[in-house]
Amino acid sequence: MLFQIAWFTDPVFRGDYPPEMRARLGDRLPRFSESEKELITNSTDFIGLNYYSSLRTGVFSEDPTWSGYWADIGAELSSDPAWEKNDMGWSTVADGLREMLSWISHRYSHPMIVITENGSAEHEPDLRTALNDEKRRSYFEGHIRACGQAIERGVNLQGYFAWSLMDNFEWQFGYKRRFGLCYVDFDSLERTPKASALFYRDVVKSRGRKIERKDEVN
Repeated sequence: MLFQIAWFTDPVFRGDYPPEMRARLGDRLPRFSESEKELITNSTDFIGLNYYSSLRTGVFSEDPTWSGYWADIGAELSSDPAWEKNDMGWSTVADGLREMLSWISHRYSHPMIVITENGSAEHEPDLRTALNDEKRRSYFEGHIRACGQAIERGVNLQGYFAWSLMDNFEWQFGYKRRFGLCYVDFDSLERTPKASALFYRDVVKSRGRKIERKDEVN
């Protein structure tokens, strides 16, 4: 959390990088002047969070033979074999979203949070497969439920944006990975809502009441 979230959020809420990062990285982290600290402390209106996946952390089984960011973290990252994977190879862990929201909320005294991206790429070689995107529908159901659980814990979550409205150009994967609620035929550009789009529509119309509440699983 410190190296992947607090690296960015500690300065704008607390005026400096996390002390654990300073201890580990030393002079490789820039220093803020007192006037700069005063300028940036509590300088944001809300936290925008893009969340897709979670990983487990543990101690290195042996000293890393590499250097840089992934060695500086000082932890070995891994996925639980029981977790489902999507077409990006990422683990889909709804409980991780709830815990991340709670961590942010406690660290920064309950700031306003908006989830600016949340979604999943699934293997959809054709329209027929895409229209029955049950894994994506389930992903949204679980993650929106996790948002509700976080709110019940007292997290000041004020917004949620699904990624994405339609299939698009996905960075280094081009058009080979599909995150969309709507299927796009990249030849004709025809767009067709998937099952997840209809589900998400109904969730929004019901203000979340369509999603069954469940007890937290830790």
